[in-house]
Amino acid sequence: MKALSRVIFALCVSLFLMVPLATAQTANDPEIKQIMIAAKTYAKRCGGTEDRFDYKFIKRVGDYALVRSYPKPKIQAESAAIVLKKINGKWVGQDIGTGPEMGEICPALFK
Repeated sequence: MKALSRVIFALCVSLFLMVPLATAQTANDPEIKQIMIAAKTYAKRCGGTEDRFDYKFIKRVGDYALVRSYPKPKIQAESAAIVLKKINGKWVGQDIGTGPEMGEICPALFK
């Protein structure tokens, strides 16, 4: 039993240590930086104000990427999904919204 608890403890510690590493790699990836800039630009162009939201990269599948926007504290707004597509080497916003229809552009982003 002691051996099993040591194994479980070691797994938990290794998972805990891997999360900051993955986050740091994501933050330093120039492709993800381009995705985030494009998402903020697209949200602003669609009527949002960039400074009222925090943005988080969720995932990339091929030429598509998903970013979530979350309202900052004390802001009355919903979080939203922003779908982007890489067109001619540049990330371009395709849609922004909160409904289930967001998955129609690239269903793999929402799995």
